[in-house]
Amino acid sequence: MNAKILNRRDFLRLSAMTAAGVALASCGPKSTPEVVKETGEVPVKEAAEVEKTVVGQPTDEAVPTTENVSTEPVTIVHLGMTDLVPEELKPVWEELHPEITVEYLPNDLTRLAAMWAAGTPPDTYSLNGIMLPGYLIRGMVLNLQPYVDVSDTITDGDLAPCHVLMRYTDMTAGEGDLYGVVKDWSTEFSLWLHKGMFEEAGVPLPSDEAPITYAELADLAANFPKKEGDRQTVWGLESQATSWGFVQTLTECCDQAGVTLYDDSFSRMNLVNNDVAKAVIKYWVDLMAADIVASPLNPSPSWAADEMPGKQLAMTQYGYWFNGCMRDSEELGYGEQVLYLTAPLWAGTQRRNPCAAGTNGVISSRTKYPDQTWAFVEWAYGKDPAQDRAKSGWGIPALKSLYPLMPNETEYDHQVQKVLQEDLECSGFVLRYNPFYDAQTVNSSVWPNNFEAYLRGDITFDEMVANIEAENNAAILDGITRLG
Repeated sequence: MNAKILNRRDFLRLSAMTAAGVALASCGPKSTPEVVKETGEVPVKEAAEVEKTVVGQPTDEAVPTTENVSTEPVTIVHLGMTDLVPEELKPVWEELHPEITVEYLPNDLTRLAAMWAAGTPPDTYSLNGIMLPGYLIRGMVLNLQPYVDVSDTITDGDLAPCHVLMRYTDMTAGEGDLYGVVKDWSTEFSLWLHKGMFEEAGVPLPSDEAPITYAELADLAANFPKKEGDRQTVWGLESQATSWGFVQTLTECCDQAGVTLYDDSFSRMNLVNNDVAKAVIKYWVDLMAADIVASPLNPSPSWAADEMPGKQLAMTQYGYWFNGCMRDSEELGYGEQVLYLTAPLWAGTQRRNPCAAGTNGVISSRTKYPDQTWAFVEWAYGKDPAQDRAKSGWGIPALKSLYPLMPNETEYDHQVQKVLQEDLECSGFVLRYNPFYDAQTVNSSVWPNNFEAYLRGDITFDEMVANIEAENNAAILDGITRLG
């Protein structure tokens, strides 16, 4: 696959792949032995029976097997990221497995929900680490561990550290069996700095040898915002925290400080009595109020891939994934005008830069063709398409053995790889996400709506925090109720 600069619409479509997650997560399989079976209402056109499944038990209809894949002709359906298998590589699969036809459907969670409700889910589909626990608790995802145990391509020892988000024992993340394989992934909280803008502003560049703090990040970003009248022309910082990923950033900062957003049973979010969470929220709304970062009240008309090359943005926090945008930019000298830094620290001194989500492929627990679907997953996520993606620089490969394929030719590449290779040693931290609701979808409405009300002066900071907590807890309770 040839890397390309994404426009804002493409980027938001990739980032917001949980837009229909709440509805979809309620569409569970029909019936499975050896589970705690419960029935609830499902927010699709027709109600479907759902189950609260003990994670780690494969269903009777999709028991992983180590037997050879059948040579009988079958068609399997992949619903997910359209660039998983580039057009030029599809004939490679067809030659390898003429008996397995793959129907490719674009990622569409509304369609996925309808297919589950109709009892005809795709054989394999795309999730991310935020969504996965909600699908697991409903028994919608096949346990891949028996396949990994006998695979020569996707093996436990070769899986990248991000797969801690795809391993579960019951509902404990980070250990146990594997339920998904990432397409590619990112050390999510890395920083990109425009060296030319720093030089023009007379601001010394920080060292790439050690992490800066979030406080230092704010101080650096404050040097750059500019306005012409009421129109903002230059921003100091853009981050997933100011667009699609506030919950991810908040979760990571809280984890650094040793606190969690939820109680042990995931039945409640705690913000009001969580001093760390409130401090993180205050940090970002203060940056919004100062117009250092974009906000619901003062949104950016574009995004970092357009703004940094045009010197409208000094820094961005989009992780290694953003490398593709930087190294393909002619205005940035194909990355030569960019400095790559590890993630900032909120608390403590331990360097860390985990994956916050990781778009991954899973196999449906109701597939009729688990062996054939695994053969496709193994190829698409570990062989030719995976090698092609690794060379593009648009994400870290799923397998450690593919790391050497990442771009490392220019001086820019060397600097990026220097920081990245150090980050890979401190990227295996587990961010625990709530299985009862789609926090990222809530993130797209509840948080910005309350941020805007606060920035307008309609509510106090404490009222904003209380509102956000209450609305998240209402969504959590709704998810629990739907499970029974």
